[in-house]
Amino acid sequence: MRRLALRQFCLAAGFAALVLSSAVAGSNVVAAATMVSHRAFYDVRLGKVTQGGGIVGAKGVMSMAFEKSCEGWVLRQQMSIIFESSGGKSIVQESRYGGLESFDGKTYRFATSTRSDAEKKEYKGSASLTGLGKVGKAKYDGAADQLKLPAGTVFPVTHTLALIDMAVRGGRSVVGPLFDGTEGKGAEEVSAFIGLRQSGDKYKGSVSSPLLDRTGWPIRMAIFGDNQQAAPEYEMGFFQLDNGVSPNLTIDYNEFSLHFDLRKIEPVPLPAC
Repeated sequence: MRRLALRQFCLAAGFAALVLSSAVAGSNVVAAATMVSHRAFYDVRLGKVTQGGGIVGAKGVMSMAFEKSCEGWVLRQQMSIIFESSGGKSIVQESRYGGLESFDGKTYRFATSTRSDAEKKEYKGSASLTGLGKVGKAKYDGAADQLKLPAGTVFPVTHTLALIDMAVRGGRSVVGPLFDGTEGKGAEEVSAFIGLRQSGDKYKGSVSSPLLDRTGWPIRMAIFGDNQQAAPEYEMGFFQLDNGVSPNLTIDYNEFSLHFDLRKIEPVPLPAC
């Protein structure tokens, strides 16, 4: 079971695929102006279950922080979920993630840990690009070799900015490699499909905050891993507000899906740089 990726993530005939590097080139300054520093807290529950699958129950909590610092955008995530297997066993998965992406989107530092019963995985490292839309490299601490990042690779914040900018401009698709360091491997191919702009009222539930009084877009994202696979490893569906906030999220694995419902959101003061 993989860690929930920190990606701010509908498909219809006729949507044209656009290369991600063209979406970010010269555009994220506009999108960045609308991004708000915030912390969001979600309740996790089980969604659909495939007949014969190994998971029959799930509940937990997740917190996500998106904060502007003097060095760049800081990303933090903590998650704890208890899964119930069809055999009656409870499996606890806990994960922590922290990342720092420079404002120009060219450098990125990250640290992540995942614990599930007796298994624990930790990754820490850094990555850099020669320029937006260009090649780059990533280095995990303790690893002997660097990983090559293909042309067009972006980091998590730049990916979110590209989605919002493309949506604002009426685009319907953003496709390209994304690197977040959470899986201990290279960039993953991601295809995101953007729906029509609409009010976010129906997505915020009972939570009241000025941060949610915005419009946004339903987005469906497929993650294909670092190989050219015919089918995605998993998919994500969420509603993306134009200020960077996501009031809900669904992750669809092959055997089951997880729903993340917003419980609380709060603004984060800007730093005194």
